[in-house]
Amino acid sequence: MPNNRDTISIIVPVYKVEGLLDRCVASVTAQTYQDWELILVDDGSPDGCGKICDAWAARDSRIRVIHQPNGGLSAARNAGIELAGGKWLAFLDSDDWWAETFLEEMSEALRQAEADMAICGWVSEFEDGSPSQERLPEKGVRTSYEALKILSGTEGVLFVTAWNRLIRRSLWKELRFPPGKLHEDEYTAHLVLDRMPRIAVLDRPLVHYWQRKGSITAVAGDLRHWDGAEAFAQRYRYFAEQGYKDLLPLTFEKFRYQYFLCLRELDTGSPEGKKRLGGIRQAAAPLLARKEYLRSCSPGERLGLTHPHLWKRIYQLRHGAE
Repeated sequence: MPNNRDTISIIVPVYKVEGLLDRCVASVTAQTYQDWELILVDDGSPDGCGKICDAWAARDSRIRVIHQPNGGLSAARNAGIELAGGKWLAFLDSDDWWAETFLEEMSEALRQAEADMAICGWVSEFEDGSPSQERLPEKGVRTSYEALKILSGTEGVLFVTAWNRLIRRSLWKELRFPPGKLHEDEYTAHLVLDRMPRIAVLDRPLVHYWQRKGSITAVAGDLRHWDGAEAFAQRYRYFAEQGYKDLLPLTFEKFRYQYFLCLRELDTGSPEGKKRLGGIRQAAAPLLARKEYLRSCSPGERLGLTHPHLWKRIYQLRHGAE
């Protein structure tokens, strides 16, 4: 478990956050646990972020900078993983920041639980001035399968995000985030959790999660949000291969929610829309073939899952075509 000789590698992808980056990096340098290295990945940011990264590196020898062409969040994180040399690994988004005891409390939780990963809660902070909101998991120690059950349930988001974890780096050795995808954490969460024999869970809000207008999670109608449905389809296949039968219906529910969230916004008549929908349906073929799942749906949902183009026409007639 982490001790005073265990370096923690912290990876921060950086893109178009010129006014927020200093706050993020300052929260790392202020940590009460000081044996860390910070890898700032300038992902081709067109603003002044690259210079800000270099300035921080000049001030602190523990900070290293990667400058690379823009490849997206996954590519930036993957570049950081390749460079990381610490025994432990943490991810922090460049518009978020940590409580000053994040590393210390997470390290102590790992030590006490003899665990390979720690997870904590967070505080959502809103750009528009809305009151902050805490999101906390239930404190305890979880096995990998217990964590997968939580991941598959209504509180699964607490076990999805990469930025509220401290993880043994060797267990990430064979894993990478999917380049070019949104919902990158949904693609990897189950793969990470299934490798963790013991997971320490803190009911502490140690991450400040910044909610910006125009952030990836706030943009509706983007064709790339079908990546979420694809991620759940891949997770379903993985659970089926591993024999986790009781997790399959729960994963179908998550797929169904994301599928209809996207189908409502999809232009099914465009070549891009047709291609994306066809690819998702191919990826989700094992789910769509299960008649018991379809029987659990409403008649309208069954139509949308079996004949999406017809469902879309009816939806547009009822709600008005855009």
